[in-house]
Amino acid sequence: MLDVNGRLQDKVTRELRTYVTSQSREFKRYKSEVYFRSLDGATPCSKNEFDAAVHGTGILLMGDFHPDYFCKKHTMELLAGIKRQGRKVLFATELVHIDDQPLLDQFLRGEIRERVLRKSLREGKSGFWADRWYMWSLLLQFAREAELQVYGINSFPKTNGGEYACLRKRDRNAAKIIHDLKVANPEALV
Repeated sequence: MLDVNGRLQDKVTRELRTYVTSQSREFKRYKSEVYFRSLDGATPCSKNEFDAAVHGTGILLMGDFHPDYFCKKHTMELLAGIKRQGRKVLFATELVHIDDQPLLDQFLRGEIRERVLRKSLREGKSGFWADRWYMWSLLLQFAREAELQVYGINSFPKTNGGEYACLRKRDRNAAKIIHDLKVANPEALV
């Protein structure tokens, strides 16, 4: 098992280096603190095994390295395949703040342009997401064309416990939204 995990980590490292041109401090931290810890106990599987596992699940978490285009591309390919199978897909994203859901709905209905959406979203105005909008643009355009229901799950809860307490509270808020979506749509993949 250790040999398989070691080979998997080596393969992932090679692939990440291929897709990410510079090894930024942010990337190195992500790779060491988040990505490889998520591989503990993981084993490679075939596409058929993966598809079967996804087919049998109700909630699928797609974690990614945000600045990586190929993570977004993989998400689009996966969602398109699930949609082709006739399964309802509800896409929950941290790109959109929960208070900005009406703007997202307007965009998905074709009532506002993407430029208006980006300039109006809390996350699109400045900072992390704005600098990488081109990747999110592809995903949102895909969601609109595929007629996916998309839900914003990000929030900025106030807490006295520091940054990590705030993240825990944000994640709890997101988990509640995902739970409520699943309860209301038991046949769908959230």
